[in-house]
Amino acid sequence: MKRFIAVALAGLTVVATTPVEPAQAQSRAAVSMGSQSQLISLPRGSSMAVDLPADARDVIVPNPTVAEAMLHSPRRITIIGLQPGETDAVVLDNAGRTILSLRVRVDAGVSALQDTLSRVMPGLNIHAEAVNDSVILTGTVFSPGEADRASQVARAFVSAPEKVINMMTIAGSDQIMVRARIVEVQRTAIKQ
Repeated sequence: MKRFIAVALAGLTVVATTPVEPAQAQSRAAVSMGSQSQLISLPRGSSMAVDLPADARDVIVPNPTVAEAMLHSPRRITIIGLQPGETDAVVLDNAGRTILSLRVRVDAGVSALQDTLSRVMPGLNIHAEAVNDSVILTGTVFSPGEADRASQVARAFVSAPEKVINMMTIAGSDQIMVRARIVEVQRTAIKQ
Protein backbone atom coordinates (compact mmCIF):
# COMPACT_ATOMS: atom_id res chain seq x y z
CA MET A 1 0.00 0.00 0.00
CA LYS A 2 2.82 2.39 0.89
CA ARG A 3 4.48 1.65 -2.44
CA PHE A 4 1.22 2.37 -4.29
CA ILE A 5 0.90 5.74 -2.55
CA ALA A 6 4.54 6.58 -3.33
CA VAL A 7 4.04 5.71 -7.00
CA ALA A 8 0.81 7.71 -7.14
CA LEU A 9 2.50 10.71 -5.54
CA ALA A 10 5.47 10.56 -7.90
CA GLY A 11 3.27 10.28 -10.99
CA LEU A 12 1.40 13.55 -10.48
CA THR A 13 2.33 16.31 -12.96
CA VAL A 14 2.08 20.08 -13.01
CA VAL A 15 -0.60 21.49 -15.26
CA ALA A 16 -1.35 25.21 -15.05
CA THR A 17 -2.98 27.70 -17.34
CA THR A 18 -2.37 31.41 -17.51
CA PRO A 19 -5.37 33.43 -16.32
CA VAL A 20 -6.94 35.83 -18.80
CA GLU A 21 -8.08 38.35 -16.20
CA PRO A 22 -5.97 37.97 -13.03
CA ALA A 23 -8.60 39.41 -10.66
CA GLN A 24 -11.26 36.90 -11.71
CA ALA A 25 -9.44 33.95 -13.23
CA GLN A 26 -8.68 30.67 -11.52
CA SER A 27 -5.97 28.35 -12.75
CA ARG A 28 -5.86 24.67 -11.96
CA ALA A 29 -2.80 22.58 -11.19
CA ALA A 30 -1.93 19.09 -10.15
CA VAL A 31 1.42 19.27 -8.40
CA SER A 32 4.13 16.61 -8.64
CA MET A 33 5.37 15.20 -5.40
CA GLY A 34 8.91 15.11 -4.19
CA SER A 35 10.99 15.95 -1.16
CA GLN A 36 11.32 19.61 -2.16
CA SER A 37 8.70 22.33 -2.19
CA GLN A 38 7.00 23.00 -5.51
CA LEU A 39 6.90 26.62 -6.68
CA ILE A 40 3.61 28.25 -7.64
CA SER A 41 3.63 31.80 -9.04
CA LEU A 42 0.46 33.86 -9.03
CA PRO A 43 -0.38 37.43 -9.96
CA ARG A 44 -1.95 39.45 -7.15
CA GLY A 45 -5.71 38.92 -7.05
CA SER A 46 -5.71 35.58 -8.90
CA SER A 47 -6.24 32.06 -7.65
CA MET A 48 -5.15 28.54 -8.48
CA ALA A 49 -6.85 25.24 -7.68
CA VAL A 50 -4.43 22.48 -6.71
CA ASP A 51 -5.48 18.84 -6.95
CA LEU A 52 -4.00 16.74 -4.15
CA PRO A 53 -2.68 13.18 -4.41
CA ALA A 54 -4.24 12.08 -1.10
CA ASP A 55 -7.01 13.14 1.26
CA ALA A 56 -6.08 16.26 3.22
CA ARG A 57 -7.31 17.52 6.56
CA ASP A 58 -5.63 20.90 6.86
CA VAL A 59 -3.63 23.49 4.94
CA ILE A 60 -1.26 25.90 6.69
CA VAL A 61 0.00 29.22 5.27
CA PRO A 62 2.52 30.93 7.59
CA ASN A 63 2.16 34.38 5.99
CA PRO A 64 -1.57 34.92 5.34
CA THR A 65 -1.02 38.51 4.19
CA VAL A 66 0.68 37.22 1.00
CA ALA A 67 -1.57 34.27 0.13
CA GLU A 68 -4.61 32.45 1.41
CA ALA A 69 -5.26 28.72 1.00
CA MET A 70 -8.64 27.05 1.39
CA LEU A 71 -9.43 23.34 1.57
CA HIS A 72 -12.52 22.83 -0.62
CA SER A 73 -12.57 19.05 -0.56
CA PRO A 74 -10.22 16.37 0.75
CA ARG A 75 -8.49 16.35 -2.65
CA ARG A 76 -8.48 20.03 -3.67
CA ILE A 77 -7.19 23.32 -2.28
CA THR A 78 -7.40 26.82 -3.72
CA ILE A 79 -4.57 29.31 -3.27
CA ILE A 80 -5.32 33.03 -3.65
CA GLY A 81 -2.57 35.62 -4.19
CA LEU A 82 -3.30 38.60 -1.94
CA GLN A 83 -0.23 40.83 -2.13
CA PRO A 84 3.30 40.60 -3.59
CA GLY A 85 5.71 38.44 -1.64
CA GLU A 86 6.51 34.81 -0.86
CA THR A 87 5.15 32.30 1.61
CA ASP A 88 4.69 28.56 2.01
CA ALA A 89 1.61 26.34 1.99
CA VAL A 90 1.78 22.97 3.73
CA VAL A 91 -1.01 20.42 3.26
CA LEU A 92 -1.47 17.80 5.99
CA ASP A 93 -3.35 14.49 6.03
CA ASN A 94 -5.51 13.09 8.87
CA ALA A 95 -2.44 11.78 10.69
CA GLY A 96 -0.70 15.19 10.51
CA ARG A 97 1.82 14.07 7.88
CA THR A 98 2.80 16.44 5.08
CA ILE A 99 1.10 15.57 1.80
CA LEU A 100 2.35 18.55 -0.13
CA SER A 101 4.69 21.47 0.46
CA LEU A 102 4.34 24.50 -1.80
CA ARG A 103 6.36 27.69 -2.16
CA VAL A 104 3.89 30.40 -3.18
CA ARG A 105 5.19 33.51 -4.96
CA VAL A 106 2.75 36.37 -5.54
CA ASP A 107 3.77 39.19 -7.89
CA ALA A 108 2.14 42.41 -9.00
CA GLY A 109 0.76 40.88 -12.19
CA VAL A 110 1.68 42.68 -15.39
CA SER A 111 -0.62 41.23 -18.04
CA ALA A 112 -2.88 44.31 -17.98
CA LEU A 113 0.17 46.61 -18.14
CA GLN A 114 1.67 44.61 -21.02
CA ASP A 115 -1.64 44.80 -22.92
CA THR A 116 -1.86 48.56 -22.35
CA LEU A 117 1.73 49.16 -23.50
CA SER A 118 1.10 47.12 -26.65
CA ARG A 119 -2.08 49.09 -27.36
CA VAL A 120 -0.88 52.66 -26.68
CA MET A 121 2.67 52.19 -27.99
CA PRO A 122 2.30 49.73 -30.88
CA GLY A 123 5.35 48.52 -32.75
CA LEU A 124 7.72 48.98 -29.82
CA ASN A 125 9.54 46.11 -28.18
CA ILE A 126 8.68 46.85 -24.52
CA HIS A 127 8.31 44.09 -21.92
CA ALA A 128 7.04 44.45 -18.36
CA GLU A 129 8.08 42.05 -15.62
CA ALA A 130 6.84 42.01 -12.04
CA VAL A 131 9.31 41.60 -9.20
CA ASN A 132 7.54 41.62 -5.84
CA ASP A 133 5.56 44.87 -5.93
CA SER A 134 7.78 46.59 -8.53
CA VAL A 135 7.65 46.56 -12.32
CA ILE A 136 10.75 46.36 -14.53
CA LEU A 137 10.47 47.69 -18.09
CA THR A 138 12.88 46.24 -20.65
CA GLY A 139 13.16 46.38 -24.41
CA THR A 140 14.18 48.86 -27.07
CA VAL A 141 12.63 52.24 -27.89
CA PHE A 142 13.69 54.87 -30.42
CA SER A 143 13.80 57.97 -28.21
CA PRO A 144 14.02 59.06 -24.58
CA GLY A 145 10.47 60.42 -24.94
CA GLU A 146 9.12 56.95 -25.77
CA ALA A 147 10.92 55.50 -22.74
CA ASP A 148 9.41 58.23 -20.56
CA ARG A 149 5.90 57.60 -21.92
CA ALA A 150 6.24 53.86 -21.22
CA SER A 151 7.33 54.65 -17.65
CA GLN A 152 4.35 56.98 -17.22
CA VAL A 153 1.98 54.22 -18.34
CA ALA A 154 3.63 51.73 -15.95
CA ARG A 155 3.34 54.15 -13.00
CA ALA A 156 -0.45 53.92 -13.33
CA PHE A 157 -0.21 50.20 -12.46
CA VAL A 158 1.92 50.41 -9.29
CA SER A 159 1.39 51.84 -5.82
CA ALA A 160 4.24 54.38 -6.01
CA PRO A 161 6.22 55.94 -8.91
CA GLU A 162 9.54 54.60 -7.59
CA LYS A 163 8.20 51.05 -8.08
CA VAL A 164 8.82 51.38 -11.85
CA ILE A 165 12.36 50.46 -12.89
CA ASN A 166 13.24 51.59 -16.41
CA MET A 167 15.81 49.27 -17.99
CA MET A 168 14.88 50.11 -21.61
CA THR A 169 17.52 50.68 -24.26
CA ILE A 170 17.25 53.66 -26.58
CA ALA A 171 18.17 52.63 -30.12
CA GLY A 172 21.03 54.68 -31.51
CA SER A 173 21.62 56.57 -28.27
CA ASP A 174 25.39 56.04 -28.50
CA GLN A 175 25.77 57.91 -31.80
CA ILE A 176 27.83 61.08 -31.84
CA MET A 177 27.51 63.63 -34.62
CA VAL A 178 30.90 64.90 -35.76
CA ARG A 179 31.40 67.55 -38.40
CA ALA A 180 34.88 68.11 -39.74
CA ARG A 181 36.02 70.68 -42.27
CA ILE A 182 39.36 70.39 -43.98
CA VAL A 183 40.73 73.60 -45.35
CA GLU A 184 43.90 74.00 -47.35
CA VAL A 185 45.50 77.37 -46.98
CA GLN A 186 48.66 78.62 -48.59
CA ARG A 187 51.11 80.36 -46.32
CA THR A 188 51.47 83.36 -48.55
CA ALA A 189 47.70 83.92 -48.58
CA ILE A 190 47.62 84.05 -44.77
CA LYS A 191 50.33 86.75 -44.61
CA GLN A 192 48.41 89.01 -46.96
